[in-house]
Amino acid sequence: MIRLQSPFIVRCYGDEIAREDYSTQYNLILEYCSGKTIADLIEYNHGELLESEAKVFARDVLSGLTYIHDRNIIHCDIKPDNLLLSPTDVRFRSTGYLTKIGDFGLAMEKGSVEYGNGYGHKRGTTRYMAPELIGHGFMDFGADVDRMPHVPAWLSKDALDFLSRCLERDVNKRWSTHELYNHPFVLL
Repeated sequence: MIRLQSPFIVRCYGDEIAREDYSTQYNLILEYCSGKTIADLIEYNHGELLESEAKVFARDVLSGLTYIHDRNIIHCDIKPDNLLLSPTDVRFRSTGYLTKIGDFGLAMEKGSVEYGNGYGHKRGTTRYMAPELIGHGFMDFGADVDRMPHVPAWLSKDALDFLSRCLERDVNKRWSTHELYNHPFVLL
């Protein structure tokens, strides 16, 4: 995590090993994001977000995912609880927050010995796992994009199309973060 330097990733400043009595604790020194998480914001808003807010959050998350995917890192556990909110000036962000991806505890580097050929990995929170991960244990960048939520009928045409590209069950047809980043829904 220390080598990841993006405004859309929770920054890691270092680590320390603390030895107390008969135990050893490994600690990361992470950036503090006082806005809590998108999960907290959804709960606070009784399960809802405005489409305009979702658009800004989606663009931030895509920026972070594109950054880590370009470095061959698969997060493996993208979910609202791992999307932290860092307060910022509303003059620069309509939501008042910058969204940052956190919790890289399950992350995997594509091409590493641990990754192997990509098969045999079932990592992440089951509720948010991509179909190919649940069915075949296949881990690739697409696993950071897919999850089937309830889709409200009142969403705009662009929002519905964006979601259909993210939630495509066939991993070969699901759009990459680069493609999604240029979708009309998230364009400013």
